[in-house]
Amino acid sequence: MDERYVGERLRAIRRQKGLSLHDVEARSNQEFKASVLGAYERGERAISVPRLLRLAELYRVPADQLLPRAHELAGWIAEASPEAVRRSRAVYRRFEEGVVADAMADGWDWVQRHWVHPDSDEGPRAFLERRDPEWHP
Repeated sequence: MDERYVGERLRAIRRQKGLSLHDVEARSNQEFKASVLGAYERGERAISVPRLLRLAELYRVPADQLLPRAHELAGWIAEASPEAVRRSRAVYRRFEEGVVADAMADGWDWVQRHWVHPDSDEGPRAFLERRDPEWHP
């Protein structure tokens, strides 16, 4: 998930609690430096799960409240072409493996192959006809 989404949620919760970045630093006994917390909130730095859980404790909120839009994002994926999701996941896994050149080549190959897949036409057609798409396997 994009760090910006998490950061926006972290900032919103902190502000709801009426806390400044320096307040959080003080309450955490310098466990969370204001500058680092600010970087999390701006999406410039990824936060680990243990640190996210610790912030939830400090803010006295359930940890899932710090994870923004997870269900919304999952809903977008669930509504997408299954073929597009499958191929996108495969390309993403290549990036995770650190084989960037191969992932880029796979991504371009996927785009070219998807142009001839029925879902490539179905998505725009359904949008124009204001209906839900009927994806093909």
